[in-house]
Amino acid sequence: MKQGVLDRQGYSISWAIEHRSKHSGSACGDGYLLRFIGPVLVAAVVDGTGSGTAAAQAANQCLRRLSEAEHPDLRQIFALSHQALKGTRGAALGVALISLESLTLDWAAMGDIDGVLLQGRSQTDSVIQCGGTLGLAFGSLLPQRLALQPPATIVLVSDGISTSYRSQLDAYESAADLAHNTVLQHGRQNDDAIALAVKIGAAP
Repeated sequence: MKQGVLDRQGYSISWAIEHRSKHSGSACGDGYLLRFIGPVLVAAVVDGTGSGTAAAQAANQCLRRLSEAEHPDLRQIFALSHQALKGTRGAALGVALISLESLTLDWAAMGDIDGVLLQGRSQTDSVIQCGGTLGLAFGSLLPQRLALQPPATIVLVSDGISTSYRSQLDAYESAADLAHNTVLQHGRQNDDAIALAVKIGAAP
């Protein structure tokens, strides 16, 4: 479990990440990134195809490229990631761009990455996945832009998490509890699993 709190532009952003390898002690093919590009928080979950060392190498290569992105633009981020993953076994990727200036969420997923937005206490939207595998076959990206009304919660997960997690999300739980419980209660035993939770509220 990793977690933290960021205060930016009058908002408090708490985040947490929980992940688990398919086999205890082996490399995890799922990874994440959290970084700011100007006023935009980039939250990403990547799932290297398969599991083990080769999957982890693909995921890490994608994350390195994401860490170098200069513009918070979904189409550019996915295109750059696709180029970076050529020659690897490929990966699925979900990216959320959270703008604290415009209070908007831009997000998209290629491959089997799921995402849910909770506004208030209710689930209001989920990310639209498109087919494809970054590095191998670039699909037709389907970005969405949504208005944020804090308190808001964004959860991104790999396909190592059963979709049953959606019905168990509680917006009043902390980011740490959301990420931990999602992996503990809904993680598949036959795959790597990761859950990233980001909560946006007014700064104290």
